[in-house]
Amino acid sequence: MTPDRHRARGHRSRGFTLIEAMVTLAVLVILLSVAAPSFRAYTEGQRIKTATQELVYGLSYARSEAIARRANVSLVAASGGFVNGWTIETGTTVLREQAALSGIAISGATATTLTYGLDGRSGDAFSTMIEAPSGGVSTEKRCVSIDAMGMPRSRKTAASTC
Repeated sequence: MTPDRHRARGHRSRGFTLIEAMVTLAVLVILLSVAAPSFRAYTEGQRIKTATQELVYGLSYARSEAIARRANVSLVAASGGFVNGWTIETGTTVLREQAALSGIAISGATATTLTYGLDGRSGDAFSTMIEAPSGGVSTEKRCVSIDAMGMPRSRKTAASTC
């Protein structure tokens, strides 16, 4: 039988036509163009959360090491501020290093060196704002601070300062 006889008997050819493939592709492009801006805001929000968690973790680690070692432990911002990373050190010994954080802005840091004493407290007041860089689409802002006992805290905020 020839292909024309199959169609005459109700058989359909298999596969997609060029028009079906183009319509599907057009719908996919439209959906992606709608989703792309919200995906960018989501990605920036995740970077902000990650940076906040890294800073809180660094502060917690410095505090716990100060208590465990019964010695002063400092969290020191890299030159240019916390966005360029930091080190955790005791005396001349570097315990940990954090690389630069990309895609975020850290502003309003009240100190560039924070020292925990052997009791886990810091005599230094500390707070900083972590947010999207200028031109970013995310409106998420997080404030990192330490309380009177030296415990780091983070919270979501809508304010422009901590």
